[in-house]
Amino acid sequence: MINLPLPYRISRRADKWILKQVASRYLPPSIVQRKKTGFPLPLHDYLAPLAHTELFHRGFCREVLGLHSHGIERVIAAWNQNIQAFFSLVSLEIWGRLFILQEPLEQVCGLMDKKGSGGYIS
Repeated sequence: MINLPLPYRISRRADKWILKQVASRYLPPSIVQRKKTGFPLPLHDYLAPLAHTELFHRGFCREVLGLHSHGIERVIAAWNQNIQAFFSLVSLEIWGRLFILQEPLEQVCGLMDKKGSGGYIS
């Protein structure tokens, strides 16, 4: 498809025009003409094990950015109600530890394995 001239790949009516023309021979119109949809991620399941304060103890957000521990604790406490904010905070912490603080990957992964009780996820 990359080798096709641009007018055949894209028309004013729809992206991937030629692909849709071929697909319409084999698939119902409801599939060929439907709008794009996102791919839902199970963020709740991914983030639940990370909802503990140890991940941020002496880390990037606290030590480098100077975020107050009470603010971090509030985001952690309400992580279930605002998953996007918690995801952003966790991503920033992990990125900062790896690329700014230069912590080894194994050390950062070890922090992510801890539960809030100090135990480990089995």
